[in-house]
Amino acid sequence: MKSKSYINPITERIITEARKQNKSIYEICKHTGISESTMSSSKKYENAWISAVQIRKIADFLNVSDHYLITGSKLSLDENKIIKQLQSDIVMLQEQNEDYRIKIKALLTSVSELMSLDEKGRNKLYSSFLKSDKS
Repeated sequence: MKSKSYINPITERIITEARKQNKSIYEICKHTGISESTMSSSKKYENAWISAVQIRKIADFLNVSDHYLITGSKLSLDENKIIKQLQSDIVMLQEQNEDYRIKIKALLTSVSELMSLDEKGRNKLYSSFLKSDKS
């Protein structure tokens, strides 16, 4: 009697979820950019899924959490909402960080330009700034 061959549990959950949704492995690969050979070889190896990015892409495509694909444990609706909110907050912070980086660069450029002025030029700039501040 032959024993059942090993299948990676993450890959098994991906296949099961895809079947539930009437989606093919080909569709998953096409949508996520993961090669079919990677998906195929992932069935055989315990540590096949090293890239969290790949798992996230598949989870997003199947509309499940990456936590579920990795652990097999479904989160409650509240936990899913919290995770989605945290992910949204992270994206917002990354965007704000980029905005601050741009503002800091502009400020440093202005300071550098200010420092390149001679004393007379700086005094003239300060005077015009003070006059505009009183208006």
